Amino acid sequence: MKGYTRNAAVMRSHIDDYRGDNHPHIIEINKLKVADKRGTITPIKETPHYQYVLGNKQPYLDFLREDHPNEYNESISSFEYLINSELDYLDSSHKKYNGYAGEDSFIIHDDYIIRDGVHRATLLTQLGITHAPVLRVAPINHKTRIPANIESYINQHKDTFPEWYSCFTLGPISIPARTYPTFTNRIESLEDDTMGYKKWELIIKPNLPDLTGKTVCDIGANIGIFSIEMGRLGAKRVDGFDRGPDVVQPNNHNLGSQSVPQQAYFVKNLCEKHYGKKFPHVNFYETDLMTHDFTKERYDVFFSCCVLYHLGPQRMEEIIRDVSKHTPEIFLQANNGHGEELGSDSSITRAEELIQKYGYSTKIVDHGPPEYDHPIVYGVKNIG
Repeated sequence: MKGYTRNAAVMRSHIDDYRGDNHPHIIEINKLKVADKRGTITPIKETPHYQYVLGNKQPYLDFLREDHPNEYNESISSFEYLINSELDYLDSSHKKYNGYAGEDSFIIHDDYIIRDGVHRATLLTQLGITHAPVLRVAPINHKTRIPANIESYINQHKDTFPEWYSCFTLGPISIPARTYPTFTNRIESLEDDTMGYKKWELIIKPNLPDLTGKTVCDIGANIGIFSIEMGRLGAKRVDGFDRGPDVVQPNNHNLGSQSVPQQAYFVKNLCEKHYGKKFPHVNFYETDLMTHDFTKERYDVFFSCCVLYHLGPQRMEEIIRDVSKHTPEIFLQANNGHGEELGSDSSITRAEELIQKYGYSTKIVDHGPPEYDHPIVYGVKNIG
């Protein structure tokens, strides 16, 4: 670690340079917390990265094998290079970057949660450098503040719902996902393109048919953002269905006990406040999808993202069979990443097989970018 003392002095001089700047904030590094992919939040000094810097390398190697097996050798080489670099990245030529302890961080309940730059933060901690400039970056447009009335509404009601199966981000508003078993904020979900508005923009919206003047049935509407957005795209009516507090999914007994439609109405209220307009044509209803009678439903479009396979293979087929009698368009999202947990039932292949079995012609199959596990299929059928 030769040369670290020199660069530690450089670090402290940069802190003085940053004081008064409106963007980076001087924070105590040892108060940083790291959010991993599972939503576990760990103080810097308890991370395997910090143990590696101290010479105890095994916890970090175990961490890589479990969480980043495909990047194992590359991660070790990069970390070793950083350790032996004499912290040259701290010199003045790097001031244009976002921060030295981390390129990206979030403020959640007054805690600084670092997501990137963990290796750098552990090195600085080991050096005894107590403070460093780190940007406070909101998930969407950090320069925009949440209006006081909306912020008050969020703080008053968001914890009414212990589970946020999907994150919610809109303008300056952000609510991370939190699920079983800890029901704690999963900070990384705000950047997850398999949920929320990131999924909407990546693979849902680009593949939807023209919804102008159509009625849509959204099964498993969750927090309601897809229903709301389909309403904004011109649908005449969107009805979103999801479970009430007493409903338990056959293949997922660990979902939070709450009224998901009430949560969707909460999100709808936030969207109406944000957009400054009402969406009376978008509504949500409690139901048990295991017993709901789909033969009585009359819609132009049946829409369901990553839900039907959780009901079991028999019920999944029954629902598609029943809606096919009256619904000319069907849009489904699968999940190829469930593996042995749900087997082929959650695959895009199975979804396409079922819609074709009940008379739909496949118009679109989109697998998304490479290694994306949530493809969609869209089919149409002539209803006599």
